[in-house]
Amino acid sequence: YLGTEIDIVFTQKLLAFATLKIGYSHMFASDSMEILKGVPEPADNQFWGWAMLVVKPNFLKWSPKPEVPSE
Repeated sequence: YLGTEIDIVFTQKLLAFATLKIGYSHMFASDSMEILKGVPEPADNQFWGWAMLVVKPNFLKWSPKPEVPSE
C-alpha cells in the first residue's frame, strides 16, 4: 500500500473532436512509499494541478463500404 490519491476532474467538450480536462490531485503517502522510493523524510501530502487536451481526429477512422451487387 503506497497511499491514497484523490482526484477532482473538470471536463469540457470544446469541439466535436476535442475535449479539455483540468484536474487537481492530492496524494496521501504511506510509510511504505518512503521505503520504496528511498527518499528520506518525504512529504506526507503531495498535490498538483494538471490540464490535458484530448484530441480524437476523424481522419483516422475507417469504415469499409459494403459491396453493392451488380445486376
